[in-house]
Amino acid sequence: MRNDALIPGTQNLVHEQINHVIPPQGPGGRHMAASFVGVGVWKFAREKQLAKEFLEYHFQKDNQEKLLVASKGYNQPVLEQFANHEIYQSEAVYHFATKIGLYTHSLGWPGVPTAAAQTVYDQYLLPDTLAECATDRLSPEDAVKKLASQMGRIYRRFNRKAKA
Repeated sequence: MRNDALIPGTQNLVHEQINHVIPPQGPGGRHMAASFVGVGVWKFAREKQLAKEFLEYHFQKDNQEKLLVASKGYNQPVLEQFANHEIYQSEAVYHFATKIGLYTHSLGWPGVPTAAAQTVYDQYLLPDTLAECATDRLSPEDAVKKLASQMGRIYRRFNRKAKA
């Protein structure tokens, strides 16, 4: 990892200037999506009880606390019981962590998560659309048309698969 990169035209190190923010509030409220990782035990697992015990052990409050402290709060799950943990009060960079769970939704919200929604996310279509607007490669109107076309193609493909 490179730690000496400067913001162009300044003497400010990039990694010292980047921070997290609470998503801005729009007409429909304050919302953001996050990648969720689910864990579980397959119905066909050979050692179901052992697998359940393994998960129960790792998700005990004491063990989650150890994980949170060891990681210094980095990339942790949004668990309400830890929202006001002292680690999130220790540095200004964590100011968002106590509130972000209130605004975070799974991909596909307000509907259910779908393979199509995940594909749109995985292909970075929305960030690419915003970048095209920000760099004046496309007007906002043209960028939205392009995004709608790309998303439509993906959703049609998954709808065909679902009907088959």
